[in-house]
Amino acid sequence: MHVGGDSQIHGREDRTSVGWWATGRPVLVDPGTTTYIAGAAREWSCSAPAHDVAADLGRRLDRNAAVTLVSISLGTARDPVMLAGRPYGLAQVRRLVIDPTANRLAVTDTDTVRLGQFVQLDSRRRLLDVDSRRRVARFRDSPGALLTVRIPGRISSVTFGRQGVAGGWTYTDPPTRCQVAPRITIVGGTKVGRSRDRPSRGGDARRWPRGWIPGCP
Repeated sequence: MHVGGDSQIHGREDRTSVGWWATGRPVLVDPGTTTYIAGAAREWSCSAPAHDVAADLGRRLDRNAAVTLVSISLGTARDPVMLAGRPYGLAQVRRLVIDPTANRLAVTDTDTVRLGQFVQLDSRRRLLDVDSRRRVARFRDSPGALLTVRIPGRISSVTFGRQGVAGGWTYTDPPTRCQVAPRITIVGGTKVGRSRDRPSRGGDARRWPRGWIPGCP
């Protein structure tokens, strides 16, 4: 979880962002940066839509507004966490409930502002399907674990390896390497997003293409 105020060194719009591992593998990840040179690619890498956050895209981020870790309780099941702040000028609260025994994460964002949710998945995940109401998306990784994402809003898009830095990639540097990875954009009624990652039960011999792509799109 990323909380606190602005960092002149880090300088990214990722306060309230969340990273999550389940079944011993990464699920929600920070995409990294494609470059440290000023320009459109750098601006995207630092922006809110490039991270696992809920952002009010109709307002400018207040870089002096800190996000605070209000409470956290870690046990063996249903670990609640609450983050709060005014990063866009209005009160915003993000509540997380992590269930390590069921490999489940629930995220609730306040709807006092018009929020868009962004979810960056690890590059091992591949999209299986999105339901007709665009409220459930399922992904599978190469060992066969199934990830289900359920929301009450609407999945606007799932981008994966498209042209341009916004097209579903994760980055490492140095050396600069890019790898295709699903990025989900959620709009409308995005109070709650729930994800559950279930380990493989065997029998899935599928091998997903994973190779590193030199350079960036």
